[in-house]
Amino acid sequence: MERKTRIILADDHPLCLEGLRAMLASAPDIEVVGQSMDGKAAWALITEICPDVALLDIRLPLLDGLGIARLIRGLPRPVPFIFLTMWMEEAIFNEAMALGCSGYLLKECAAEEIVSAIRTVALGRRYLSPSVSDFVMRRHERLSAVGRAHPELALLTPAEKRVLRLVADNKATKEIAEQLGVSPRTVDNQRARIVAKLGLRGSHSLIRFAFEHRLYL
Repeated sequence: MERKTRIILADDHPLCLEGLRAMLASAPDIEVVGQSMDGKAAWALITEICPDVALLDIRLPLLDGLGIARLIRGLPRPVPFIFLTMWMEEAIFNEAMALGCSGYLLKECAAEEIVSAIRTVALGRRYLSPSVSDFVMRRHERLSAVGRAHPELALLTPAEKRVLRLVADNKATKEIAEQLGVSPRTVDNQRARIVAKLGLRGSHSLIRFAFEHRLYL
């Protein structure tokens, strides 16, 4: 028997949560292994169960979906997550993309689209609702502009890019070291290499650069 895709659900509206669970029960290849109505409980489920996909609302009490995404990004093996939200805001979409979301859906979408998104993300691909196609296009244009303005970003190694993203999350060297499972000295060396490759000057130049471009790193 083929293994089912294990997912957790997080939404602060009971009817929406139960509706999602009931709808997904009809998908033979998907299994809901946990659900919660607040972000802290959702994060606990993610760390305890390590699901294949997390389906999250953005507006959650105690810890919102974006906060969960920041925590997921610090995991040794990040859990793929999909945002299912009513918020049609470009700034929130860009923030979600910057945090590594694998899917972005609006709650107005059909049940078939939610199932399709889960299946797509479980295969390691990204699923973005057609409703946000304009956001996707503008984000691509902005990414291209940043790449043209800072071609030296292509010189960074995957490890250096991860450190740069964590700097953009306002993480100090010690916090970055703990998340990555390396020594603070290693992180300091990586930060120094990033500064050199990007041609930055000044004691706070790396932080400024990371903050200015955090949505597009």
